Amino acid sequence: MAGIRSQFDTVVIDSEGNALDNITVNVYLQGTTTPVTIYSTKGGGGTITNPITTGASGLVQFWAPPGTYDVKFHDSELPARISDRTFAWESLSGADAGIPQVKIENLATDLTALAALVVPPGVVLPYATGTAPTGFFNCDGSAYSTTTYAALFAVIGTTFGGSGGNFNVPDLRGRVVAMTDGGAARMTANNALGNSSGSENVTLSAGQMPAHTHNVSLAPHSVITSLGGGVGGGAFQYGPVTGFATSPSYTSGSAGSGSSHTNKQPYICLNYIIKY
Repeated sequence: MAGIRSQFDTVVIDSEGNALDNITVNVYLQGTTTPVTIYSTKGGGGTITNPITTGASGLVQFWAPPGTYDVKFHDSELPARISDRTFAWESLSGADAGIPQVKIENLATDLTALAALVVPPGVVLPYATGTAPTGFFNCDGSAYSTTTYAALFAVIGTTFGGSGGNFNVPDLRGRVVAMTDGGAARMTANNALGNSSGSENVTLSAGQMPAHTHNVSLAPHSVITSLGGGVGGGAFQYGPVTGFATSPSYTSGSAGSGSSHTNKQPYICLNYIIKY
Protein backbone atom coordinates (compact mmCIF):
# COMPACT_ATOMS: atom_id res chain seq x y z
CA MET A 1 0.00 0.00 0.00
CA ALA A 2 3.04 2.24 0.02
CA GLY A 3 2.74 5.48 -1.93
CA ILE A 4 -1.05 5.49 -2.17
CA ARG A 5 -2.08 6.54 1.33
CA SER A 6 -3.86 9.80 2.00
CA GLN A 7 -3.47 12.04 5.00
CA PHE A 8 -6.10 12.98 7.54
CA ASP A 9 -5.01 16.22 9.18
CA THR A 10 -7.22 17.87 11.80
CA VAL A 11 -6.97 20.32 14.64
CA VAL A 12 -9.64 19.91 17.32
CA ILE A 13 -10.62 23.22 18.87
CA ASP A 14 -13.54 24.52 20.90
CA SER A 15 -15.93 27.29 19.92
CA GLU A 16 -13.48 29.91 21.22
CA GLY A 17 -10.58 28.59 19.17
CA ASN A 18 -8.78 26.82 22.01
CA ALA A 19 -7.01 23.56 21.15
CA LEU A 20 -8.49 20.56 22.96
CA ASP A 21 -6.28 17.86 24.43
CA ASN A 22 -7.38 14.39 25.59
CA ILE A 23 -9.76 13.97 22.66
CA THR A 24 -9.97 10.30 21.69
CA VAL A 25 -10.08 9.72 17.92
CA ASN A 26 -11.14 6.30 16.63
CA VAL A 27 -10.79 5.36 12.96
CA TYR A 28 -13.23 2.64 11.84
CA LEU A 29 -14.24 1.06 8.57
CA GLN A 30 -17.36 2.98 7.61
CA GLY A 31 -20.51 1.63 9.19
CA THR A 32 -18.64 -0.63 11.61
CA THR A 33 -16.73 -0.46 14.87
CA THR A 34 -13.78 -2.29 13.34
CA PRO A 35 -10.53 -0.36 13.89
CA VAL A 36 -8.28 0.03 10.87
CA THR A 37 -4.52 0.23 10.63
CA ILE A 38 -3.30 3.79 10.33
CA TYR A 39 0.19 5.08 9.60
CA SER A 40 2.50 7.89 10.56
CA THR A 41 3.80 8.43 6.99
CA LYS A 42 2.45 8.44 3.44
CA GLY A 43 4.53 5.45 2.36
CA GLY A 44 6.41 2.63 4.04
CA GLY A 45 5.98 1.43 7.62
CA GLY A 46 5.29 3.32 10.81
CA THR A 47 1.90 2.30 12.17
CA ILE A 48 0.41 4.35 14.98
CA THR A 49 -2.03 3.49 17.73
CA ASN A 50 -5.71 3.55 16.88
CA PRO A 51 -7.38 5.31 18.70
CA ILE A 52 -5.31 8.48 18.76
CA THR A 53 -5.36 10.86 21.75
CA THR A 54 -4.80 14.53 21.06
CA GLY A 55 -2.08 16.47 22.85
CA ALA A 56 -1.97 20.13 23.84
CA SER A 57 -2.01 21.26 20.18
CA GLY A 58 -5.26 19.38 19.44
CA LEU A 59 -3.60 17.88 16.34
CA VAL A 60 -4.93 14.68 14.74
CA GLN A 61 -2.74 13.45 11.88
CA PHE A 62 -2.45 10.05 10.22
CA TRP A 63 -2.33 8.32 6.84
CA ALA A 64 -4.62 5.53 5.65
CA PRO A 65 -4.95 3.30 2.59
CA PRO A 66 -7.72 3.94 0.06
CA GLY A 67 -11.14 3.36 1.55
CA THR A 68 -14.05 4.98 3.33
CA TYR A 69 -13.81 5.47 7.07
CA ASP A 70 -15.67 6.79 10.06
CA VAL A 71 -13.52 9.08 12.20
CA LYS A 72 -15.09 9.40 15.64
CA PHE A 73 -14.18 12.11 18.14
CA HIS A 74 -14.84 11.56 21.85
CA ASP A 75 -14.00 13.92 24.72
CA SER A 76 -12.32 12.01 27.55
CA GLU A 77 -12.65 14.90 30.00
CA LEU A 78 -15.37 15.10 32.65
CA PRO A 79 -17.43 17.11 32.19
CA ALA A 80 -17.30 16.74 28.43
CA ARG A 81 -16.33 19.87 26.53
CA ILE A 82 -17.68 18.61 23.21
CA SER A 83 -20.22 15.99 22.23
CA ASP A 84 -19.24 12.83 20.37
CA ARG A 85 -19.08 13.45 16.66
CA THR A 86 -18.35 11.10 13.74
CA PHE A 87 -17.14 12.23 10.30
CA ALA A 88 -17.12 10.16 7.15
CA TRP A 89 -13.78 10.37 5.33
CA GLU A 90 -12.69 8.87 2.05
CA SER A 91 -9.00 8.17 1.53
CA LEU A 92 -8.35 8.58 -2.18
CA SER A 93 -5.80 6.42 -4.02
CA GLY A 94 -2.86 7.81 -5.94
CA ALA A 95 0.29 9.66 -5.04
CA ASP A 96 -1.41 13.01 -5.52
CA ALA A 97 -4.50 12.15 -3.50
CA GLY A 98 -6.26 15.07 -1.89
CA ILE A 99 -5.30 15.88 1.68
CA PRO A 100 -8.34 16.81 3.76
CA GLN A 101 -7.79 19.66 6.19
CA VAL A 102 -10.59 19.34 8.68
CA LYS A 103 -10.64 22.05 11.33
CA ILE A 104 -13.43 21.14 13.70
CA GLU A 105 -14.45 24.61 14.79
CA ASN A 106 -18.12 23.82 15.18
CA LEU A 107 -17.89 20.55 17.05
CA ALA A 108 -21.07 21.38 18.94
CA THR A 109 -21.27 21.11 22.70
CA ASP A 110 -24.11 18.92 23.83
CA LEU A 111 -25.47 21.42 26.35
CA THR A 112 -28.04 19.06 27.78
CA ALA A 113 -25.50 16.34 28.54
CA LEU A 114 -23.00 18.91 29.78
CA ALA A 115 -25.54 20.49 32.11
CA ALA A 116 -26.44 17.08 33.52
CA LEU A 117 -22.80 16.54 34.44
CA VAL A 118 -22.16 20.01 35.84
CA VAL A 119 -25.57 20.49 37.51
CA PRO A 120 -27.26 17.11 38.11
CA PRO A 121 -31.04 16.79 38.55
CA GLY A 122 -32.20 17.77 42.03
CA VAL A 123 -29.68 20.55 42.64
CA VAL A 124 -31.32 23.62 44.21
CA LEU A 125 -29.79 27.04 43.54
CA PRO A 126 -30.61 30.64 44.45
CA TYR A 127 -31.45 32.70 41.36
CA ALA A 128 -31.75 36.47 41.09
CA THR A 129 -34.88 36.66 38.92
CA GLY A 130 -38.36 35.22 39.11
CA THR A 131 -38.38 33.16 35.90
CA ALA A 132 -36.47 29.88 36.01
CA PRO A 133 -34.01 29.31 33.13
CA THR A 134 -34.26 26.41 30.70
CA GLY A 135 -33.75 23.09 32.48
CA PHE A 136 -34.96 24.35 35.86
CA PHE A 137 -38.22 24.73 37.79
CA ASN A 138 -39.04 27.32 40.43
CA CYS A 139 -39.13 25.79 43.91
CA ASP A 140 -42.77 26.71 44.41
CA GLY A 141 -44.29 23.34 45.31
CA SER A 142 -45.73 22.73 41.84
CA ALA A 143 -46.56 19.20 40.65
CA TYR A 144 -44.94 17.62 37.58
CA SER A 145 -45.21 14.38 35.64
CA THR A 146 -43.12 11.47 36.93
CA THR A 147 -42.54 10.29 33.35
CA THR A 148 -41.90 13.59 31.59
CA TYR A 149 -39.40 14.60 34.26
CA ALA A 150 -38.18 11.14 35.18
CA ALA A 151 -34.59 12.25 35.93
CA LEU A 152 -35.72 14.65 38.67
CA PHE A 153 -38.32 12.20 39.99
CA ALA A 154 -35.62 9.53 40.30
CA VAL A 155 -33.74 11.86 42.65
CA ILE A 156 -36.44 13.39 44.87
CA GLY A 157 -39.40 11.02 44.46
CA THR A 158 -42.40 12.19 46.47
CA THR A 159 -40.31 13.57 49.36
CA PHE A 160 -41.96 16.96 48.87
CA GLY A 161 -45.41 15.65 47.98
CA GLY A 162 -47.13 13.96 45.09
CA SER A 163 -48.88 10.73 44.23
CA GLY A 164 -49.80 8.62 41.23
CA GLY A 165 -48.21 10.06 38.12
CA ASN A 166 -47.16 13.35 39.69
CA PHE A 167 -44.59 14.58 42.17
CA ASN A 168 -43.97 17.96 43.77
CA VAL A 169 -40.84 20.10 43.86
CA PRO A 170 -39.89 21.74 47.18
CA ASP A 171 -41.97 24.76 48.16
CA LEU A 172 -39.44 27.33 49.38
CA ARG A 173 -41.67 30.36 49.03
CA GLY A 174 -41.12 32.55 52.11
CA ARG A 175 -39.02 29.85 53.77
CA VAL A 176 -35.41 29.54 54.95
CA VAL A 177 -33.52 26.33 54.05
CA ALA A 178 -31.79 24.31 56.78
CA MET A 179 -29.67 21.21 56.17
CA THR A 180 -30.99 17.93 57.57
CA ASP A 181 -29.73 17.30 61.10
CA GLY A 182 -27.82 14.14 60.24
CA GLY A 183 -27.39 13.12 63.88
CA ALA A 184 -25.91 16.45 64.98
CA ALA A 185 -28.75 16.91 67.52
CA ARG A 186 -29.07 20.61 66.68
CA MET A 187 -32.69 20.20 65.60
CA THR A 188 -34.44 17.67 67.79
CA ALA A 189 -37.67 17.44 65.79
CA ASN A 190 -38.80 17.72 62.16
CA ASN A 191 -35.19 17.29 61.07
CA ALA A 192 -35.46 14.79 58.19
CA LEU A 193 -35.34 15.53 54.46
CA GLY A 194 -38.52 17.26 53.37
CA ASN A 195 -39.67 18.17 56.91
CA SER A 196 -40.59 21.75 57.78
CA SER A 197 -41.17 23.62 61.02
CA GLY A 198 -41.02 27.05 62.64
CA SER A 199 -43.40 30.00 63.03
CA GLU A 200 -43.44 33.43 61.46
CA ASN A 201 -44.94 34.93 64.65
CA VAL A 202 -44.71 33.79 68.28
CA THR A 203 -46.75 34.60 71.40
CA LEU A 204 -44.76 33.95 74.57
CA SER A 205 -46.26 31.78 77.27
CA ALA A 206 -45.77 32.49 80.99
CA GLY A 207 -43.15 29.75 81.13
CA GLN A 208 -41.14 31.42 78.33
CA MET A 209 -40.98 34.84 79.99
CA PRO A 210 -37.83 35.70 81.93
CA ALA A 211 -38.01 35.93 85.72
CA HIS A 212 -38.98 39.46 86.76
CA THR A 213 -40.66 41.64 89.43
CA HIS A 214 -43.29 44.40 89.33
CA ASN A 215 -43.44 47.76 91.12
CA VAL A 216 -46.43 48.33 93.39
CA SER A 217 -48.02 51.57 94.67
CA LEU A 218 -49.19 51.94 98.27
CA ALA A 219 -52.45 53.71 99.23
CA PRO A 220 -52.59 54.27 103.10
CA HIS A 221 -55.89 53.97 104.98
CA SER A 222 -57.01 53.83 108.64
CA VAL A 223 -58.26 50.89 110.63
CA ILE A 224 -59.66 50.71 114.26
CA THR A 225 -57.20 49.22 116.68
CA SER A 226 -59.09 49.59 120.03
CA LEU A 227 -62.35 50.70 121.61
CA GLY A 228 -63.02 52.63 124.86
CA GLY A 229 -65.22 51.52 127.75
CA GLY A 230 -68.41 49.76 126.71
CA VAL A 231 -71.91 51.09 127.02
CA GLY A 232 -74.82 48.73 127.11
CA GLY A 233 -75.02 45.16 128.20
CA GLY A 234 -74.22 41.66 127.07
CA ALA A 235 -72.77 41.16 123.63
CA PHE A 236 -73.91 44.57 122.42
CA GLN A 237 -71.58 46.81 124.40
CA TYR A 238 -69.96 49.63 122.42
CA GLY A 239 -67.78 52.60 123.19
CA PRO A 240 -65.72 55.39 121.67
CA VAL A 241 -62.88 54.57 119.28
CA THR A 242 -59.62 55.17 121.06
CA GLY A 243 -56.93 54.03 118.46
CA PHE A 244 -56.23 54.12 114.73
CA ALA A 245 -53.50 52.60 112.54
CA THR A 246 -52.75 52.64 108.81
CA SER A 247 -52.64 49.52 106.66
CA PRO A 248 -51.39 49.63 102.99
CA SER A 249 -53.27 48.47 99.89
CA TYR A 250 -51.24 47.07 96.92
CA THR A 251 -51.67 47.79 93.20
CA SER A 252 -49.26 46.00 90.77
CA GLY A 253 -48.08 47.78 87.64
CA SER A 254 -49.52 46.40 84.32
CA ALA A 255 -47.73 46.17 80.96
CA GLY A 256 -47.99 44.24 77.68
CA SER A 257 -50.84 43.26 75.40
CA GLY A 258 -50.48 39.50 74.94
CA SER A 259 -49.97 39.93 71.17
CA SER A 260 -47.48 37.83 69.16
CA HIS A 261 -44.15 39.19 67.97
CA THR A 262 -42.42 38.71 64.62
CA ASN A 263 -39.91 35.88 64.51
CA LYS A 264 -37.96 36.75 61.33
CA GLN A 265 -34.23 37.25 61.03
CA PRO A 266 -32.96 40.00 58.70
CA TYR A 267 -33.37 38.69 55.14
CA ILE A 268 -33.27 39.41 51.42
CA CYS A 269 -35.51 37.63 48.94
CA LEU A 270 -34.17 35.62 46.00
CA ASN A 271 -35.78 32.96 43.85
CA TYR A 272 -34.85 29.28 44.29
CA ILE A 273 -34.73 26.91 41.34
CA ILE A 274 -34.27 23.14 40.98
CA LYS A 275 -32.62 21.31 38.07
CA TYR A 276 -34.81 18.78 36.30
